[in-house]
Amino acid sequence: MDPKPFLTMRSSGILCDCTIQIGNRELLVHGLVIASRSDYFLKLLQSKMRDTNRVDLSNVVGGYDAISVIVDFCYGISVQDRLDESNIAHVLCCALYLQMCGEKNLAMICRNTLKMLTERQLTNCLAILNDCTDIGVAAEKEGVIEECLQAAVLHFKSQEGNYEFEALDDLSNSVNLKDFPIHWIEQILEKMRQEECHLSITAFVSTVHISSIISCYPNSCQTVENSPYSLDACRPSAASPTTLLEAFETIMSYVPDEASTLSPRAASPTWFAKALEFSTTHSLACASRLFSMCASIYDKLANADDENTVVYKFKPNTIVELNNVTKTNHSNLADYVEKMSDRYLLVQAQHQSLTPSDFVQVLQSTDWFNRESTDAPFAALNEMLEIPQDVMKINEDEIAHMAANIDFTKLSQDMLERAAKDTRIPRQVVVMAAVSVCSTLRSQLAITSKAVNDEKKKTEMFKSALDIANQRIRLLKAKKTNTTD
Repeated sequence: MDPKPFLTMRSSGILCDCTIQIGNRELLVHGLVIASRSDYFLKLLQSKMRDTNRVDLSNVVGGYDAISVIVDFCYGISVQDRLDESNIAHVLCCALYLQMCGEKNLAMICRNTLKMLTERQLTNCLAILNDCTDIGVAAEKEGVIEECLQAAVLHFKSQEGNYEFEALDDLSNSVNLKDFPIHWIEQILEKMRQEECHLSITAFVSTVHISSIISCYPNSCQTVENSPYSLDACRPSAASPTTLLEAFETIMSYVPDEASTLSPRAASPTWFAKALEFSTTHSLACASRLFSMCASIYDKLANADDENTVVYKFKPNTIVELNNVTKTNHSNLADYVEKMSDRYLLVQAQHQSLTPSDFVQVLQSTDWFNRESTDAPFAALNEMLEIPQDVMKINEDEIAHMAANIDFTKLSQDMLERAAKDTRIPRQVVVMAAVSVCSTLRSQLAITSKAVNDEKKKTEMFKSALDIANQRIRLLKAKKTNTTD
């Protein structure tokens, strides 16, 4: 039967004998035309319900938009160009529900279109998955999710290191990758393990979803639409705190141990710090493993050579975040992060990319005053002061502010001497440092001398302290002759 003659009649409402209701919307159709393509309608119209001319499909998967496409198809209108990643899953599941099967029927057309879209590019796979959460139960039953997940994994595997992987940061936001149903993520990670995907991509996908879990905990359990097909309740944003903790442990098992050897893009130091804080706070079993990985990553960055260092590419807030997390919750990692902060200041200054505000921001976040000694802050400041004024103009107030945040008492004797002779450094800052050093020496000497009975030994200690104090005075005099009050 050629349905096209009925199309004109339908547009005019002529002889339409069936009303399809979807919520508060209706579609007038010819029952015979729809039944010729849908076994569901054929059986329905042949049954006792044929006494009524109204069919309620409000609870059928797909909704009004999908049913509109299906009705047009039944009337002979080509719908191929209307099927894309934004609706293919809905139309396919709806067509299958309405039993529109057969070689040239709509379900087969949708299957072929789905295969073409998922094979074309990774973004299509993720967009289709994202669009499926409201019909997730039906999409899983009809194999749509399995096909998309498998195709996505193959794309991940084939695109290692290429542009598509580089664009994943933006992609994860544009298609809400971070809030996929938790069990989908576990499935995709298991498939990636089976396909032996590159460690960097496995680490990236794992960490994206661990970040989502951390950001959702404990303010989850959002109200979700009560639909028999929806998987919204399985998203991290709607999961219970207990479910999130279990998911954290499971997904962490997919983060490869070798992740600590990867580039910071694939294995973000900030992410590892936050994950370590989360796992420790909630006493999760993976905390010790995360600690070892963090230590390895920070040590690698702190000791990277100048040619290949990636610390230079970090933003100041990345270093600040690492400092704050480790200093507050993981002081035993502080040494690694402080070394990385030292390196950051020096390398950024050498690349002429360290602003006075960045310098102060990083310095204030680092627990310098609990360290025995470090010359890095002053060395970085010295590098900055050597930058030509036409490249970076630093005024006296900025220099004073930077110097005020340096603990000069932690400088080596050689570096303190350089600071005292540097006419660009405010004299008051160096005076305070020298006074502090002398005071500390006197206190230490007093405590130590009580335990020393040998008068000769005491004399030597006092003489040594006097020599150091006199040296500081000479430095300050040298400073005074080269500056004005």
